[in-house]
Amino acid sequence: METPEVISISEVTGRFDIMIQVYSKNLEALHSVVIEKIGKIEGIQNTETFVELQKTNKDPVYLIQ
Repeated sequence: METPEVISISEVTGRFDIMIQVYSKNLEALHSVVIEKIGKIEGIQNTETFVELQKTNKDPVYLIQ
């Protein structure tokens, strides 16, 4: 969470241990965050990057029923 580009960190089940959501202005900046910051954290063995192309959120009114 000390990395400014990190938006959230989630513990997850499955093949990964954690999922980190980051914001970057472009792919070059994303590469820098993944390689130079996250990849150099002690204990990180490898990373896999997913780029969000589009996001649609459900209206919160429909979530509470």
